[in-house]
Amino acid sequence: RPGAPHARADRDRLFQALINLMHNAVQAMPGGGPLAVRVRAAGGRVELEVRDRGVGIPEGDLRNVFEPFYTTRPDGTGLGLSIVARFARDHGGDVRIASEEGRGTSVVLEIPSAHGPSRASVEEVEPCGEY
Repeated sequence: RPGAPHARADRDRLFQALINLMHNAVQAMPGGGPLAVRVRAAGGRVELEVRDRGVGIPEGDLRNVFEPFYTTRPDGTGLGLSIVARFARDHGGDVRIASEEGRGTSVVLEIPSAHGPSRASVEEVEPCGEY
């Protein structure tokens, strides 16, 4: 979109990371609910946030969610968030997660901007859809 911040990243790997985040968000809302995606420039970084109003992640599990093969779902592989974390590291970025049981989860993927530091701008879609 015109005016949206541009990230310095491998397009295919970024796409996969976002698919993983959105897939997790949809799975966290078995009864459906809003999925929000926000993109914003923050200095020399681009922040991509995926937020759901799902079941949330227990506090004791939060420290492990980025570890390969760690999963709390019987049918999960435990690879989705570890792929996101690896993508962030490989691109000089970071990934943050905040969650509250019964209220939902927010994951922020932060990667370098393609254009260096810039004034803040926000490209937001809220909600992204009902699932």
